[in-house]
Amino acid sequence: METNQLICTFSVAEKHYGVVVDNVQEVLANHQITDIPLAPPGVLGLMNIRGRIVPAIALRKVLRLPGESSEENTINIIINHGGEQVGLMVDRIGDIVSVQPKDIEPPPETLKGAPRKFMHGVFPVQGTLYLLLDLDTLLADELCNRSASRASHAVLQ
Repeated sequence: METNQLICTFSVAEKHYGVVVDNVQEVLANHQITDIPLAPPGVLGLMNIRGRIVPAIALRKVLRLPGESSEENTINIIINHGGEQVGLMVDRIGDIVSVQPKDIEPPPETLKGAPRKFMHGVFPVQGTLYLLLDLDTLLADELCNRSASRASHAVLQ
């Protein structure tokens, strides 16, 4: 018998998303972000979280959603991923929900582009569909990947 997955839900640009709770370290509101030159477009800057330097990922930009990401009135979900921490900037934090694995469906074939590429699956909660993010694919994207930043830097020299 498969155990339920706990998922942290949140919203960006009025769209609903989730990440597996095991990846979430903490949630911070309105944390100061320092700009960094030559960063990939999806990296808004760096945050100092109790002495650890953590990149702030502009999830709105990486997901190719409308509007601008700013540090004002945003919430950062601090994620542990691959031994590193990253902050995902979201508009609103939701609840921690328990989802049965059988209720997580693959993204529909009609969903194209960035939204599909970054989705592990889709699951319903009280009549609302949530997109479960695939953190491996999301953080490897050209808009937030460090190697993309190095390539841009090499071109500028």
